Amino acid sequence: MAQKVNVEPHHIFGLCRELRNNLLFLDEQTIIFPSGNNCVLYDIHQRWTKLIS
Repeated sequence: MAQKVNVEPHHIFGLCRELRNNLLFLDEQTIIFPSGNNCVLYDIHQRWTKLIS
């Protein structure tokens, strides 16, 4: 069973506060969130970003 993690964004370009549940874990180390007309994948350990359009 996965551990419960609290995420507090410091600053993310494109993250909209008005959308509910818009920051999700894709797996243990990758988060996904909408940014404009794209989705952003961000690896929290290796710190890489990938855009999906």
